[in-house]
Amino acid sequence: MRYNNGVNSDCQKLHRFAMSLRAAGYAKRSSSTNENTVMDRVRIVSDHPDVVSGALVFAGTRVPVQILIDYLNEGETLGLFLEGFPTVSREQAEAFLEVALHAVEAEMRVLLDENIDRLLKGLSAPEFDVMTVSERGWQGKANGELLRFAEREFDAFVTMDRNLEYQQKLRTLDLGVVVLRARSNAYRVVAHLMPRVNERLRSVQPGEVLHLPV
Repeated sequence: MRYNNGVNSDCQKLHRFAMSLRAAGYAKRSSSTNENTVMDRVRIVSDHPDVVSGALVFAGTRVPVQILIDYLNEGETLGLFLEGFPTVSREQAEAFLEVALHAVEAEMRVLLDENIDRLLKGLSAPEFDVMTVSERGWQGKANGELLRFAEREFDAFVTMDRNLEYQQKLRTLDLGVVVLRARSNAYRVVAHLMPRVNERLRSVQPGEVLHLPV
C-alpha cells in the first residue's frame, strides 16, 4: 500500500475526518471502559478526556492520529511513522487510512443547519456525507462559533438563515455556504429544492456563498 507523498494533497481533509470520525457515525460507546472506540472490532482509534486531553488517538495508545497525518503531510512514509511509534500497529494505521482516504475520495462533508428539517438529509446525494448541527452536538451555538467549528470539519454548510452573510464574513471561511430561500421551512417545500441543492454542493468552493433559488 502507498501512503507517502501521494497523500499530501488530501491531508487537510484527513485532518477534518480524524477530528470528526466519531461524530460521523463510526463511534460506539464501550460500557466496560467508558470511552468511545471507533469500529470496535478493529479498534482503530478512541478518545477519552483523560488521555492526551481527549485527542483522537490510536486505540490502546497515547499516540494522536494527527501525528500520522503530520508525517504524511511532511512527505514521510507510513513505515517511518510506525518505526517511531511502535505502540501503533500496522493494522491500526492502515485501517485508519483506508477508512479516512475512502471518505476523502468519495464524500463531501456537508453540515445542515438546525433550522432545516433533519429528514431532508435523506434526500442528499449519496456521495455526500451529511450531518445535522444537532447530530454534531452544536445545537444552540451562536453563528460565529458554529461557523468556526464547521469549517474545521466540513466542506459545506446549508442553512435557511438569510441574514447570515450580512452578520458573518462568510467569504473568509474555509467552507462553502448554500443559503436556501423558500416560502417556509416545511419539509415538502424545501424537499423540492434538494435536487438543486445537491447540484450546487458539487461545485461550491470554500468562501463561496450560493443562494437557492437564485
